Amino acid sequence: MGLPESVEERVAEFWHKLGAQAELYRTLLGLTKRQALQIAEENLDGFMLLLEEKKKVIKEIGDIEQATIPLREYWESHKEDISDGTRVKLRSVVDEIRATLEELLALEARSQRELGLAKEVLAEEMRQVGAGRQAMRSYNRGADQKPRFMDETG
Repeated sequence: MGLPESVEERVAEFWHKLGAQAELYRTLLGLTKRQALQIAEENLDGFMLLLEEKKKVIKEIGDIEQATIPLREYWESHKEDISDGTRVKLRSVVDEIRATLEELLALEARSQRELGLAKEVLAEEMRQVGAGRQAMRSYNRGADQKPRFMDETG
């Protein structure tokens, strides 16, 4: 697939791809918000399903990013040939992407903290289960051993 010839066509294609990328970032943000709810509800299955969906969206974003490399390079070398109105239009999409990314990163950081806390709680619960098992083994010694806390008469 060759690039369009005119400056305006190339800029229009760049704007279109940036718009598609912005839409995918909004989708990713929505999935991340839903994932945060799954964390709060301690729903691991729902969390994992959303994680898989997010991976697909991230791949699509990466594909668009790769496709825009030549357009970005063209933009950098032809900025002076592009009208102010077109620059404003492109800048608005870039600003939208930046704002969405900032919100996304903040939400991801908060979710990571919540996952860390949930992991610590689970680790403590598992430690207590292990301690409980050890205590039960102490009380339930085999018949060939003498009781630990009772005299031999029972």
